[in-house]
Amino acid sequence: MQIDQYFGQDAVSKVIRSFASIPIKSSLGSTPVGVVNLHSNGFDMLTGVGVPSQFFPLTEPFTTLLADALLRLLKFDRKS
Repeated sequence: MQIDQYFGQDAVSKVIRSFASIPIKSSLGSTPVGVVNLHSNGFDMLTGVGVPSQFFPLTEPFTTLLADALLRLLKFDRKS
């Protein structure tokens, strides 16, 4: 797979040791409009044992605000 090849490279694996992609979903329940990629140089910081289980649910309000702002921007651009 391409993703395994990319993250398997020495230069990348030394910098990015934890990685998560979170969908950007609108409060209107539409199809996701994008993703937020989070990475850390700490090993298993985002998905490892002992990580607070609330991390991903806590991102939802922020990604929802981002999605709503992006959708408003797209509607504004279409009117122009």
